[in-house]
Amino acid sequence: MLDVLVVGGGRIGGFAAEMLVGMGFRVGVADPDEARLKAFSRRLGVEVYRGRAWDRVVLDAARGSGVVAVALPGRVAFKAVRILLGEGCRVVDASFYPEDPWSLEPLASRSLYVPDAGLAPGLSNMLAARVDSVLRGAERIDILVGGLSRDPSALLGLTAAWSAEDLVDEYVRPARMRVGGRVVSVDPLSYTGVAEIPGSGVFEYFASDGLRTLLRSLSHVAGLRELTLRYPGHLEAARLLRSLGLLDRREVVVVEGCRCPASLVLARLLEEKLPRSGDRVVLYVEGARGEAERCFKLDMVGEPGRTAMSITTGGFLAAAAAAALQGLVEGFTPPERLGAVGEAYTTILRILGKAGVRLEEKCGARISAPRIGSEATPDPAPTTGHTQLG
Repeated sequence: MLDVLVVGGGRIGGFAAEMLVGMGFRVGVADPDEARLKAFSRRLGVEVYRGRAWDRVVLDAARGSGVVAVALPGRVAFKAVRILLGEGCRVVDASFYPEDPWSLEPLASRSLYVPDAGLAPGLSNMLAARVDSVLRGAERIDILVGGLSRDPSALLGLTAAWSAEDLVDEYVRPARMRVGGRVVSVDPLSYTGVAEIPGSGVFEYFASDGLRTLLRSLSHVAGLRELTLRYPGHLEAARLLRSLGLLDRREVVVVEGCRCPASLVLARLLEEKLPRSGDRVVLYVEGARGEAERCFKLDMVGEPGRTAMSITTGGFLAAAAAAALQGLVEGFTPPERLGAVGEAYTTILRILGKAGVRLEEKCGARISAPRIGSEATPDPAPTTGHTQLG
């Protein structure tokens, strides 16, 4: 029997598998790519299973595993997780899919499901809940996060450290946040500003839709935002791409009779043109209640053969899977609840620390008032319910 089956052998899943092997767990990897599986078998000595999450060979291995760690593209992840949970598997999932994670709560009630177990959402959620717990009910929480190039002069200031399709979606997906106690949706590129983070530098930001389960779990926090960080000058380029229609899935490009969504054309070009190494991850989580503040900061760069994005995202996935194997979480467990469970929180931070993910408690960011180019609209289905964690 496997301790962990990692479904998805890309950079995130690959680093998670490497970490879990290093912790002494018996690990398997499932992926449709035979060459990728051979490399895993040769390098890590893990058992491998060729197929997609819903193929019989993978499902048989999943049912015989203590935990299934999922790291799949968003377009297939929800289907995969729903099938795995339906088979009774215990799932920890780093994928970012457009569907509502809470919709899977009934399937996970008698098993285990940790959705959004990556960097942001993921580690960011856990830290937001920790900030809220320490402050005994924060009045506001800001999450600022960016996957960047280490070199600000690189193309768009980015690297190809994660899915280019998911990257493009960030600029067009309506961003939900809580402002004045009310959940609203804003256009990402119309809610922008400048943030100076102590010890890390000055960045532009735009709103991003990464709060997800936090909007329900921290329903008492009147001000709750996630803002994506980019180097100065980036937003002008992003707005130019949007004006050309290159960020829009509905805009179709026709070349010599071939039809393709414009955003997919841009994603493929970014995969080819962006550097594949030399990345940097900046994460800053700040909460306040009255004059009291609590902050966490992470600023790390990749290393040879490993991107900072794979270390942080795959590291959190592996750490959450390890916590699940130790019986520290059960049922439907969004990542913020890990920040409210002392043993799970310390276990995850200890594992991340061994991977080089170290947090500072450094406050003092200066975040400009957002430039709003269009009126924020009430969210059509406000997420409410759960009260304060901790």
